[in-house]
Amino acid sequence: MRLRLVPILALLVLGLAVAAAQTAAAPKGGKKVHCKKGQIRKHKHGEWVCVAKPAKPTPHPGLDVLGTPGTYVGSNGVTVTSSTTAEGSPQISMTIAFPPGYVSCKGRPPYPSLKIAVADMLVSGYGEFGGSSSAAGAYASIEGHFTGPNTLTLESASASNVLVQGERCAAQYTNASVIF
Repeated sequence: MRLRLVPILALLVLGLAVAAAQTAAAPKGGKKVHCKKGQIRKHKHGEWVCVAKPAKPTPHPGLDVLGTPGTYVGSNGVTVTSSTTAEGSPQISMTIAFPPGYVSCKGRPPYPSLKIAVADMLVSGYGEFGGSSSAAGAYASIEGHFTGPNTLTLESASASNVLVQGERCAAQYTNASVIF
């Protein structure tokens, strides 16, 4: 009798442990959110919502952003237009679309996305660039360097006092890597 009781107790304890693990993984309150194809679940403001699946950046190994003038869309919402000056020096114009997670406003969440642009930044022989712009009370500043022909690092990209949807907002990237 004793030999049969031990395996039954072991199975009972194992069953309770599995049940406890399943209830700990279940979402608290409310129903489970099921998303459409191309969307993922994300926890926002205390509840689960469906958002578009983020696009993975695809590096283009043979691309030379500075060597081939044109407009290039990279990761982290960065678009670069490269060109050369009349003297033959490389320069870039950059537009950054900050997602809501990098934006703060004086109002309450949800925060809007924000877009800034800085034009005609000269690129040094070491690949460093920087510039600023201001318009209608808003200020934008970008500093960074190229780490390769198709990659760059934004050491600092910030915006302040930008009017978006009736609110004054600010945004910032620090040490953000961009792949083209």
